[in-house]
Amino acid sequence: MDKRRDEGRPPAPEASFTSNAALAPLAPQRDEATPSRPEVAPGPAGPRDFAPGPKNLAPGPKDLPCLGLALLLALLWTACVDGLPLGLAPFFPCLGGVGVTLSLLCFLAVALVLGRGPRRLGRETIALAVVCALLSVAPSLTASTELRLLNSLVLGPCCVLTFLLLSGGAERIALSLRGCLAALAFFFSAQVRNAGRLLSLRPSLATRSLVSAGLGLLAGVVVLALVVPLLASADAVFMRLLEDSFLWVGEGWERWVWRAVRVAVVGTLSFSLLVALADRQGSQVQGAPSARRRDASALSVTVPLLMLDVVYAVFVIIQFAYLFGGAASTAAFGGYAAYARSGFFQLVADAAINLAVVLVSRWLRRDAESARHVGVLQYLLLAATLVVLASAALRMSLYVGVYGLSLLRALTYLGMVAIAGLVALVGASIALPHLPTFRLSLAFLLALWCAFILSGPAARIASFNVDGYLSGSIEVIDVDYLGSLSPDARWAIARLAEESPACEDQARLELDALEHYWDGETWSTLTAAELLSGGR
Repeated sequence: MDKRRDEGRPPAPEASFTSNAALAPLAPQRDEATPSRPEVAPGPAGPRDFAPGPKNLAPGPKDLPCLGLALLLALLWTACVDGLPLGLAPFFPCLGGVGVTLSLLCFLAVALVLGRGPRRLGRETIALAVVCALLSVAPSLTASTELRLLNSLVLGPCCVLTFLLLSGGAERIALSLRGCLAALAFFFSAQVRNAGRLLSLRPSLATRSLVSAGLGLLAGVVVLALVVPLLASADAVFMRLLEDSFLWVGEGWERWVWRAVRVAVVGTLSFSLLVALADRQGSQVQGAPSARRRDASALSVTVPLLMLDVVYAVFVIIQFAYLFGGAASTAAFGGYAAYARSGFFQLVADAAINLAVVLVSRWLRRDAESARHVGVLQYLLLAATLVVLASAALRMSLYVGVYGLSLLRALTYLGMVAIAGLVALVGASIALPHLPTFRLSLAFLLALWCAFILSGPAARIASFNVDGYLSGSIEVIDVDYLGSLSPDARWAIARLAEESPACEDQARLELDALEHYWDGETWSTLTAAELLSGGR
């Protein structure tokens, strides 16, 4: 009976005297004589954490849209720099006008679409993107080469930070001093690290996309053939731009070769950047924690602060006794006018040095326990810095009231306001150590520069000098300098020619020279007002 019941079943395993340890997976054997390698605990992250991860050459679902958008951006860039000398083309972002505005705004719009999306952005990212847009508009509002160059020095770092944030970078990392360096490294590496993905696009999918794009292009050409002649006949400015665009057809093949090279190079760089945005590769950028170090002692910081405070205490007493005391106290120094109208540039430099000393002293003891006497010395130095700024502002005002305003003097005023604001923020951070000083300082400086560059500084400087000369407060006016401020000063010079017979001839000569200011320039270097008025 039992045999029939057991038929068809697998035989039961025989009893074994093998221990349970023998049934366990065999562990790798180690020679007893060989010393074991100690396990190393993961240490603090190093500078390598600032670099993005390894290159990803696998094709992604957004590669083809990125390629199409990159080609459009490359064509726009080529159209903007076309006509410029080959050596000046790389410097077009620093010198261009409407073309710079159009190129940067288009790239910013594409970055917002491919990146995290406008609804998923943080407040700091939105604010920084708005600042980039405003600074991108500035080159089309002013014709001054100096102002365009200075604006590019602010716009460039701002765009780099915005690119990191839109590509997935964390705000707490990007909006810090070390994060700025990480954003710069990420931006330059992103221009080339994804270029290899162009070779990994599938031919079948690329072919279908090219056919679809070709059909769409053909349909668009048919519609434009009906619409463009009507628009050209309705608007003379549009007709002139259309005629300028068709001048390309009659040019030599050499220029077409250079255009093809520019499209290929700029298109490849743009594709790599757009892929970094679409894949949110900025999230790979990690901030490295600061290495362990020993904070500076309170005595090593106290000594230089005390020395500076003593020197500036003497200087402050002199300012209140002589500069703020009036003309009677400066008779022995060449008179009040000669005493007060000098030294403002040096004082602004001293104020900047004082601010840097306080910042360095705080950085050296950022992890140490707060020492009350160190904070008092820092506050005294900041207070002396405010007195130095007041002295510099008074001296500059007296000088400008007699000799007029210039771009350098206006920038000096701007530097005074910037230093005063930073002094207030640093002073608040001494009492509130957890205050985000870097973010607030960055926001303050960017807002200050936006207000300055968008207010039309060249036109305001010319108007200030003309108003002062016509009212009698400015004794001598430099009409040649007004003409060098670019066509932004045209209206002020015209008013000077009408209301001042003594300066009429010279002012007319400057106006005639400004009429030919744009001769030989391309449309992309013009201002928006000049382009809309039909200037070339």
